[in-house]
Amino acid sequence: MGELQYRNPELSRVRRTLDQMMQGGAMIAPAFGQFGALALLGMILVRNAAQNKDFTVEERLLKADARALSYMASAGYDPQGLVDILHKFLNAKDAVVPYFKDYYESRPITQERMFHLNRTFSELPLGDRSFSTEREKYLDMTKGVREIYR
Repeated sequence: MGELQYRNPELSRVRRTLDQMMQGGAMIAPAFGQFGALALLGMILVRNAAQNKDFTVEERLLKADARALSYMASAGYDPQGLVDILHKFLNAKDAVVPYFKDYYESRPITQERMFHLNRTFSELPLGDRSFSTEREKYLDMTKGVREIYR
């Protein structure tokens, strides 16, 4: 869910609207001579300014991680779980990597990402909160699945 907050900027409504305005402006501008060219130049500058405010893939990923930690804590889940699983992914043995290859290719787990994740986690206002995982209940509910794969 954290990642959905920072979806691909190429798909945004604002971007599509600016692109459509530019296409229309490019067709109409020649009819207005120098004023049309000036107006088209203004639209290009507005679009470029909007484009420069987009986050890079890495920035979106870091912001999504921070948002995910916040969502987890707000929902009563221990945000340490995200830190732990990404740490395991980062240090996974080659035999295990194919199991999460798609995730890793689209959301690379780097030392820099882990640094930001740990820093964001340390800044969470967790205070005296405790998180219950209800492990016994989980094990009971998933007993059948584990038996199938034995």
